[in-house]
Amino acid sequence: MWYVVSMSNEAMNTGGLIVDRQSPALREALWHLVREAKQDGGILAPVTVVGPSQYANLSLRQELGRTGFVNVRFTLMPALAELLGGTATAEARRRPLTAVLESVAVRKSLTLAEGPLAQVRAHRSTQSTVRESFRQLREVPEGVLRALEESGGARQEVVRLYHDFQQRTDLGWYDEEDMAWTAADAVNDRRASATLRELGVIVFYLPYDFTPGRLKLLDALARSAPCAAVLGTTGDDEADGPVYQLASVLQPVLGEPQGVGGGNSTALLSVGESSLHVAPDAHEELRRVIRQVMANAESGVPLHRMAVLYRMDPPYGSLVREELGLAGIPMAGPGRKPLADSAAGRTLTGLLRLASGIGTGDALRRDEVMAWLTGSPTRRPRSMEREDFSPTRWDAISRRAGVVRGLTQWRNELNAFAHRNERDAQNASEEVSAARIESMRADARTARALLAFVEDLAKD
Repeated sequence: MWYVVSMSNEAMNTGGLIVDRQSPALREALWHLVREAKQDGGILAPVTVVGPSQYANLSLRQELGRTGFVNVRFTLMPALAELLGGTATAEARRRPLTAVLESVAVRKSLTLAEGPLAQVRAHRSTQSTVRESFRQLREVPEGVLRALEESGGARQEVVRLYHDFQQRTDLGWYDEEDMAWTAADAVNDRRASATLRELGVIVFYLPYDFTPGRLKLLDALARSAPCAAVLGTTGDDEADGPVYQLASVLQPVLGEPQGVGGGNSTALLSVGESSLHVAPDAHEELRRVIRQVMANAESGVPLHRMAVLYRMDPPYGSLVREELGLAGIPMAGPGRKPLADSAAGRTLTGLLRLASGIGTGDALRRDEVMAWLTGSPTRRPRSMEREDFSPTRWDAISRRAGVVRGLTQWRNELNAFAHRNERDAQNASEEVSAARIESMRADARTARALLAFVEDLAKD
């Protein structure tokens, strides 16, 4: 069992590496490290867990709440680097290279493109691909860059443009890789000692994609603070190759890896099991998926450890939620409803459309105003009586009044409609019922309330 491997105080001081095969044991290994740090430094001793993603950190934080640990911080590697190197970067008056600024610099560099790239340099796909290439070249040693440049062709051209991109962004700007190098220097120079004391024991949980700057930062942290790392393996040598490669890189600074969860242990899901199912339509595909989800749940796999992935948004994006909802299976994931379709989104975009027509002959079209009012959670003005505020009745009355568009027409038609109803109510014969007379008076009041609302809307 994994828990026979216990990190001693000496191991905590010099670093330690745990390689594990199962996700439950991975989390137990993490809590074991946290528990040991708390035993050494007290229940309020700080611990920082550097997770692989925001979703993983959220899941771990929720589980942490059930274990009773306190003063445990969850963060990501870029945020950790900024915490350690932010002061040095600010003192150097460097600013972050945002995605927008990066795209602008890429487009400017592409204006110098020659050869095949020159013909497609304005294409959005070209700009996106070149930007991603620049990010990858950012992590390549200078020797490899020279080899790529000497190879000629498109590689040489991309490297040449990358050097131009560097010149545009090096002075006064920094990216995540720059921040990692700066943070490493701050740790090595003891300028981040106070921050390190606040971080306490630093645990890298399932780290991946370590750039040279991040490796430099990890090396600096391991030499200056108590650190540990928890890596996960699948049992498949080919899939686990990058993990073992990372373990070999971390070993000099974190110590000899300790195996946890041996190969004889039984995992919840056997690694390597896969199947291919051909279905006549998307609905049948999802029903097959749901049956597999239920089978996994019955065998002990919790729902939050399963995922349904699809290649195309339509039709699967909506069908997944519909079929899971019909099956009574709770799910969590990115929302299918864009913000523009929400109540707040409809209210704002509808109001902007109305405002864009003010001052033109097509302003305040009745159909647009009523569509906005009846489809948005508009609040009643304080000066208006509750019974006079009714977007549904306003829709009917404005139609009966003959309003089409324009503030002048709203005034003329609604005033005329209100005056007719008030006159008819006053001059009604004895044959007209009292309810009918009251209805005419109510229509007149509603028309005037609608006119006041529309005039305020136009003014606002």
